[in-house]
Amino acid sequence: MQPVNQPRRSGLTDRWHRPLEAGLLLAILALAAGLRLPGLGEQPLWLDEAVTFHAAQLPLPVLLTRAFDTHPPLFYLLEKAALQSGGSEAVLRALPAVCGVATVGVVYLIGRRHSGVACALVAALLLAVSAPHVEYSREARSYSLLLLEMALAAAGLLGFLRANEGGTARGPSRGRGAAVLYGLCALAALYTHVVAALYLALLNLAVLLAWRPLGRLPAPALRRWLLLNLGLAILWLPWLRVLLEQARGEAFTWLDQVPPGEALRSVAGLYGFRELWRLQPFADAAAALLLVAGLAGGAARGRVRLALVAGLLALGVPALVWLVGLAKPIFLPRTILAGLLGSALAFGLAAAALRSRLLALALAAALALPALRSTTNFLALEAKADWRAAAGLLEARAAPGDLLLFCRAFAYLPYGYYAAGRTAPQAAAWDGETESLLRLRPEAIPAYVAAPQGTKSAVLEPWSGALREVAGRGGAVWLVAAHCPEPPPDLRRRLEAAGFARTRGWSPTAIGIARYAPTR
Repeated sequence: MQPVNQPRRSGLTDRWHRPLEAGLLLAILALAAGLRLPGLGEQPLWLDEAVTFHAAQLPLPVLLTRAFDTHPPLFYLLEKAALQSGGSEAVLRALPAVCGVATVGVVYLIGRRHSGVACALVAALLLAVSAPHVEYSREARSYSLLLLEMALAAAGLLGFLRANEGGTARGPSRGRGAAVLYGLCALAALYTHVVAALYLALLNLAVLLAWRPLGRLPAPALRRWLLLNLGLAILWLPWLRVLLEQARGEAFTWLDQVPPGEALRSVAGLYGFRELWRLQPFADAAAALLLVAGLAGGAARGRVRLALVAGLLALGVPALVWLVGLAKPIFLPRTILAGLLGSALAFGLAAAALRSRLLALALAAALALPALRSTTNFLALEAKADWRAAAGLLEARAAPGDLLLFCRAFAYLPYGYYAAGRTAPQAAAWDGETESLLRLRPEAIPAYVAAPQGTKSAVLEPWSGALREVAGRGGAVWLVAAHCPEPPPDLRRRLEAAGFARTRGWSPTAIGIARYAPTR
């Protein structure tokens, strides 16, 4: 007979056998790897990935002490180490891809330990085929690493609660290993992305709720947890100064606060299904109901710890990021990505609550197949600004005496990656604030990347009379319009006033290139 104080496991969980479970887990991990690892070098680097490459070239003292690109240095340090084996696109993206596969495994372990096999396998499967997670696992940015760190931190927190709940803790050794896991991964997350502070605040809210009002955590355990987080705060102080500089600077000034309705649609697209056209509103509503039902069902079945953490991540992350955005807009799919951990576990709890193996498998298929379709569509259409083609075109057609004119200075960074080592024409960018041209030089890229927010143009030299000089020697101007809707009208007028007329244009993916030749 099953003990009355032990949550009853579903029939689905009772019937699992270890060989079958291991086989399904290996199949899910293989699927996750198959969606993330192949073809990492096929797509050219886009702007943010070029920032990663150039930041990884910076000297260690600069990486560890400067504010740049709104991100702490850990991811760039790891990429710097990876680039010792070669500076290809595949090498840059390998770390995020491996982190993405590992996160699927960690989610399985969380579900297995705190709910059972059904929850673990369904949660791992849904994260494995999640189009947003696949997307961020295949680009050279820090979001996939951050999600792995947060999954491990959540695993440590859940382990600590499990070891200490119910007033049964005996001394400081209870849950020590789990606390160490949380501490190391939380510190790593804080030095990976600034938004990690918000994620960790929600995880710590779970500890406070476990103490009061749930009454599952004894006061001595709470004191040990608070001391642990005090230590984390002290270790984070060296970067807090940089974070405050970023908050006062221009970080995210290009982003507007998202209206509530649009924010809800972003969350629905992140957690649920995509590309269902007329069925999309019904699918979003069904996914929301299933998520809430999974959290409620998990709590009713005694999986209170897991339901609490999953709910805080799935519901709390987008809400908290949106609220912070009232002061400093930061709401983007990538800044609420940690909510994916909570939604996957919530859907897993919903599957585990079903008593029928057939119903659980049907639910898993109903969730996974549309997500897999969205993911395969993304992989088939995966394309951003094609700087590889743009650099090749300019190298083949532009003469040494020509001028490459970028309508945004930072667009020179991905071009600089592909033009490195080539005999490139002179380059400049239009600076709307000073209404002047700014000289762009390959050797200035590291300084440009590392410059504090709000001082980017200070590392670029004003270039007065550049257009007259080009016209005087019979050179052409190549206007490169990227990351702006169209070339600024003032810039086109200045080109015409300086005696240039448009002769031809090209359009690599998401980039517009136009050649302006002197008319006199």
